[in-house]
Amino acid sequence: MANQLLSLVSAYVYSLLTNRVMLIATDSHIEKYLCNPFPFSSWLIPPSFPEPQLRTGAMRVAEYVEEVAAKKLNNSYDSSNITIKHLQVYIICCDKRHDHPFFCPAAQRHIADINWIFYQSHEYTVPGFYLIPEFRRKLHKWFPTHDAFTHVARYLLHPQDHIWDQITKFYGLHMDGVAQLLGIQVRAWKGNYEPSISKQIERCIIEQMLIVKPLEVATYEKLDDATEGSMQVSSRKEQGRETSNSTEGPTAAPQKEKIDITVFVASLLSEYRDNLTSLYMKNDSTNNILRVHVVSASTEKKQRTGNARHDIAAITDIWMLSFMHDLVVTPYSTFGSVASGLAGIMPLLLDNYGQDKVEEAACTRNNVAGPCFLVYPRKQTCKLDPPGFDIQDPATIVPEVKFCKNDGGGLGVTSPFYIP
Repeated sequence: MANQLLSLVSAYVYSLLTNRVMLIATDSHIEKYLCNPFPFSSWLIPPSFPEPQLRTGAMRVAEYVEEVAAKKLNNSYDSSNITIKHLQVYIICCDKRHDHPFFCPAAQRHIADINWIFYQSHEYTVPGFYLIPEFRRKLHKWFPTHDAFTHVARYLLHPQDHIWDQITKFYGLHMDGVAQLLGIQVRAWKGNYEPSISKQIERCIIEQMLIVKPLEVATYEKLDDATEGSMQVSSRKEQGRETSNSTEGPTAAPQKEKIDITVFVASLLSEYRDNLTSLYMKNDSTNNILRVHVVSASTEKKQRTGNARHDIAAITDIWMLSFMHDLVVTPYSTFGSVASGLAGIMPLLLDNYGQDKVEEAACTRNNVAGPCFLVYPRKQTCKLDPPGFDIQDPATIVPEVKFCKNDGGGLGVTSPFYIP
């Protein structure tokens, strides 16, 4: 679901940059989850329109660039006689960057003459648009603080009413009026619970001082060896019973006791939430200085993309995370990047994910604004551009585009707007 949202935002930005109309294929089923943001119109292709046939029969962008380059080489190219009406661009991780000539400036000038572009992706490609001078000028004008994802996503992406109802009810029960909201997004890449990740999350919370008494001076005490360095905190004794059934929907928190901090954990696996819950409950005492509430909206156990209930749970988690004051997310996870982009926050990334290298920092701030373009163009020859112009190292072409943290894990856009 997060990949689909990234692709939708990117396609919309591209349609604005190229003065095109954006239409969404009906097989996306996006209408189940998002409201149509355009009054008196529709962003869905009519079901009777033969989009699948036109798309599958369309030439790929890379093939078109090769064809134009060959014709120019033998002086047979005629820009006034363009017969191709449909092109397909396919930008996903498993395609080995086949269509990355799409991000070459001259290629875009030639594509401008094509009526239909079938855009298929699961990536946030906006950082790549900055490599095209005409696009870069428009992006600077529209988003002077380089915060395109936050603005576009907040305008374009609106959960359907029944999903929004779930989101607002959960927020009202667990977060409304709480001074500090901390979101933790844990991606279980291997599909099973890893205690080392729980330990790394605990260290991240301590090292970054994410749980502190608001507007007061807090005193910290070291706990036993199993949780050394953790802050002395309190939690409701009812907390374990309240959160253990979170997959069945939100449960009301007691109203008599004031909560200092709510920690929202988004993960397929409940163990990551339960570990934090038990940690805070175990350290309950009469000398507590904080009251911490740990909650989850769902724990789906396995990823089931395409399952309506599962996708609704994913959207709910993404929007709940976007309401947090600070975020700790899994590196390379599009789920966390969509949430932090909606929030307008540069999140903390769990470094050396799952390894819990105690001699190194458990987490550090991301260095770019919004999501990262993970399958970015590199060592890309631009055959239609002047000699010598290629996309070898995309992070050196324009100053606002840099590699994201974690060993060059994608291409991002720097911004002073995002909250560090």
